[in-house]
Amino acid sequence: RLNTASWSEVSLLAPYALLASLVILFHRRTLDVMRLGDAEASSVGIRPQVVRLTVIIAASLGTAAAVAVSGLIAFVGLIVPHTVRLLAGSSNRIVLPLSVMFGAAFLMFVDLLGRTIASPAEIPIGVITAFCGAPFFVVVLRGTGLFSRWMWAGGGLGFSAAGGGLEADWAAQRLEVRWSRTEKHSRGRWGGGGRGGSG
Repeated sequence: RLNTASWSEVSLLAPYALLASLVILFHRRTLDVMRLGDAEASSVGIRPQVVRLTVIIAASLGTAAAVAVSGLIAFVGLIVPHTVRLLAGSSNRIVLPLSVMFGAAFLMFVDLLGRTIASPAEIPIGVITAFCGAPFFVVVLRGTGLFSRWMWAGGGLGFSAAGGGLEADWAAQRLEVRWSRTEKHSRGRWGGGGRGGSG
């Protein structure tokens, strides 16, 4: 729906997008601390459940408003934050503001491609982002060593197409924890068997 959007729709979207962005950016340092774990965050006075709920509500509000105006545009929340993270580091103090700017620039670039590749016809933006996002998802998994683990676990990674990549990160962290626990269990099992066999 971007090709039919007008300034009236921008004015309708702006308050929700601004509120959601401010709330998420306000918690950027807190999110960095929470990456260490809920126990460590609680020890410095942070309430992880409250922060997590606040950020999810703000991200959902901004996403819902954007989708209501522009329609569903897939994989933006996967491509942009991970690209920024690979280029600028993993700190949310840097990733979140740059994701806002790079997300807007990415959509402008994709919209330009959709208008010029098959001119005078227009290719929907969602088609181009999906075409870019699917291989990018595989590249990210392979680059982080999660691809084989994801295949071993039978899938299970869920992510939001426009939610800033937060859900994807949490799903990846859950998968890492699951894999590490399985590794420890396997080491303990084989280690115990080896000691028993040698005795």
